Amino acid sequence: MESQLERLKSSALNGSVAALQEFEQIAWRNPVVFSRFSVWPVISQVLDSDNVPQGPPDPARTNQILACISLLTTLLNRHRATQTPTLQPHDGSVLWKTIEIWSIYMAHLTGILGEEQTINEDAEFVNEVVIHLEELLDQATRFPGMAHYYAAWRPPRMSRFLSPLYSLLLRTMGSSHLYKPYKLIAVVTLFFGEAKLRRKITDEDVLIVCAYDKKISRHALLQIATAFNNNVLACEQENLQTFTTLVNVTFHLYRPDAAGVYEPDSVLVLMSEAFTRLLRTVSSRRTKIIKNHPLSWWVVLWMLLEIKDTLEHSGTRGLRASLGSSLLCALISIEIQIETIPHGHDIESWLECRTEMVNLIHYVKQFLVWPSLRKISSAQIMAVEKSGIERRLDPGTGFWSAWEDFKQAIVDLDTADAEIRYYFTTCHNLACPSTGVRKMQRCTRCYLAAYCSVVCQRDDWEDGHSAICANYLRIYYEPDERGGQELSLPTDVAYLQLRASMDLYDRMDKFNSLVRHFEAQQTDSSAAFILLLDYRDFVQTREVGMSVTTLEEGFLAIIPKRADRTSSPTSYVPSAEGMVTVLGPMGDCFSSCIETTRITILTDTVERFFGDAEGLMAAL
Repeated sequence: MESQLERLKSSALNGSVAALQEFEQIAWRNPVVFSRFSVWPVISQVLDSDNVPQGPPDPARTNQILACISLLTTLLNRHRATQTPTLQPHDGSVLWKTIEIWSIYMAHLTGILGEEQTINEDAEFVNEVVIHLEELLDQATRFPGMAHYYAAWRPPRMSRFLSPLYSLLLRTMGSSHLYKPYKLIAVVTLFFGEAKLRRKITDEDVLIVCAYDKKISRHALLQIATAFNNNVLACEQENLQTFTTLVNVTFHLYRPDAAGVYEPDSVLVLMSEAFTRLLRTVSSRRTKIIKNHPLSWWVVLWMLLEIKDTLEHSGTRGLRASLGSSLLCALISIEIQIETIPHGHDIESWLECRTEMVNLIHYVKQFLVWPSLRKISSAQIMAVEKSGIERRLDPGTGFWSAWEDFKQAIVDLDTADAEIRYYFTTCHNLACPSTGVRKMQRCTRCYLAAYCSVVCQRDDWEDGHSAICANYLRIYYEPDERGGQELSLPTDVAYLQLRASMDLYDRMDKFNSLVRHFEAQQTDSSAAFILLLDYRDFVQTREVGMSVTTLEEGFLAIIPKRADRTSSPTSYVPSAEGMVTVLGPMGDCFSSCIETTRITILTDTVERFFGDAEGLMAAL
């Protein structure tokens, strides 16, 4: 055996991959005999000549390093299984050197660090190297004392080591066909935690150097959240910490640039969905994580705060994603499990969790003015009622009051919208011969006109709806040029347009009074004005804020007061005659130019809905 090992050693040093593979087989078959022969110096010498490839990788060198990885994994496994003597310091240095070289080498080899993903064509090879690396890292972190060598590295070396691992994690988790290295999440968390513990590195230090691909990073976060949701990943502090790191740094990378412009495909919506999925997983009444896990209440509180923060910045798209991921069901499930505080738990965390859940319901409630969010919420409320868990709520709690108020707001808003629903039961083709209430199909461009047939839609399109539709799209779907946030769904915008038409018609006396007061305060008789219809408090008060002011002051009111918005409000003014601007719940706005000719959707809607609009035009 001794002579055979010496012969294999000579062959391995000469670059023989077969010799390294035979070393591995001997280690499995006869670990006691093999432990007397130190193969670590052999691996060290094999790797000494290694340089990170800058061009096309050498296949022979790749196979050689891959064989070293397999051999090291086997050595660590057999050391632990047979309880052989502890590894020597030199062995630990060789181990970390191998891991470091291979992580960087593999990153270049597979294109992990490139701007474009280049590993689709050879998924089998990528899966092989990822599995080998994951197994080696898993074995290394389990071995006593191995973290000592890694912790002694300087920050630049840590960054060079961790960056490929993070990129690898994102690329594989974000892929639809590559192996998912779930164990790598825990390994990376351990490495990252050790570095942070010694204050040698931060989130940004490690991850900012990764060549992020936006699509891949978004998919990766959703894949990890889905793994939590399907119990593939345990909801443990380490895994949650890694997920938080990925999310926070991804958010850091998606911050606005110096000009104050957000990426159009912001990751905030994804974050809202991912955090809600995690909350739903932790709140499961089947796994009882909240009752059994000692850190579960802290995790719940942290996720509630993260969801609230992302919703405040992601707009209605984030709300739809979060509600669509069963946010309301998760809150109900959590409330049932923490109605009473178990013995030994922190009462302050318990109280704070319950307070934040109530705050989150109140926050979502103010956006129920949008029909799309109301529809999603109604479906979840129906599911909760059918399941019977709602009966387990304590009527004396603040959560119960907030929940009942939330449900009543949906009922009240649906009742108030009866006239708008009736509006879409009449064909908008004025020459339509049919009468009565029928099922209609709405125009899929503006969603403000309904027709009983294709013939009626075509006739009305030729009769003038095409111009109205084009003008509507030009005015209402250019939020960036006006400084407002991204608008909601077209159906939601059309709804608020009709809602504004009705409310303005019902408040003509107040509008006339505001105009007269505005004109009396102006020294310039030709001063242009802007009418603001504010729906930000509509759900709570059922009242519409109405004010008339100058164009410039009006735009200053509707532009979000955020430091990253630096454009001049005057550049958003499309008309010097006058304007009606409607504010949605988040300050997202759409405006109608008011001129002497009937070109606005707002005026046209009032005329169709209420008849003659000459009085309105005279007032304007």
